[in-house]
Amino acid sequence: MQFPAMLYKPGSMLEWDGEMFDYVIVNDEEEAEIALSDGWSVGKPDPLDHDGDGKKGGSRPRKPKADAE
Repeated sequence: MQFPAMLYKPGSMLEWDGEMFDYVIVNDEEEAEIALSDGWSVGKPDPLDHDGDGKKGGSRPRKPKADAE
């Protein structure tokens, strides 16, 4: 990642493809690491990526329907 860098998360500061996002500018790797751990994303956040790992869904697999009841 080159610095300074802009990171994003859902919010109200700017509109991007019809969705609203906040942004923060980080100046070094330490600031980026803190912001990323607080839920900021390098690119447009995916609303289905609930844990910020770049994949849809959460970090735990879903329970099979038989176990969920």
